[in-house]
Amino acid sequence: MELNLGKPYVYPGKGVVKVAGVERRRMPDGREVDCYLLELLSDQSGRIFVPIENVDKIGFRHTVEQSRAQEILDQLLAGEFGNRLKQPHEDVLRDDGLRGLARVFAALYKRFQEARLSPKEAKLLRSVTDQLVGELAVSLRADQTTIIRSLQQLYRC
Repeated sequence: MELNLGKPYVYPGKGVVKVAGVERRRMPDGREVDCYLLELLSDQSGRIFVPIENVDKIGFRHTVEQSRAQEILDQLLAGEFGNRLKQPHEDVLRDDGLRGLARVFAALYKRFQEARLSPKEAKLLRSVTDQLVGELAVSLRADQTTIIRSLQQLYRC
């Protein structure tokens, strides 16, 4: 997959990133390679360098279309995602894109409300929430605060 300058993509496990440029970087083994400079588009802003040759290994994907993002947000707000997953969280996140983020968020948040989250699950909930809010905001062309307020109405985040 080739990443285009200025376009948003989903970096698995990190969230939505925007391609800010290409830079030549020296790797630990001494080689010089071209790297994409990616800017995280979340509250945890930052920069990531990814060697162009490794892009396909990472599993980047395009953000979902606006209509699909709205459909998923509506389902989430209507409580249509069950609070139990039949697969491990990691499998859902890897295989199901934005819908997977919403499903894992709903399941973990239910456990959070019941005060039944382990420290590892609490960390995963924070990460999933950041990724979910980030992709919904980009896809819906909304600011993250608007998405958070929508989720707060139902989930009391």
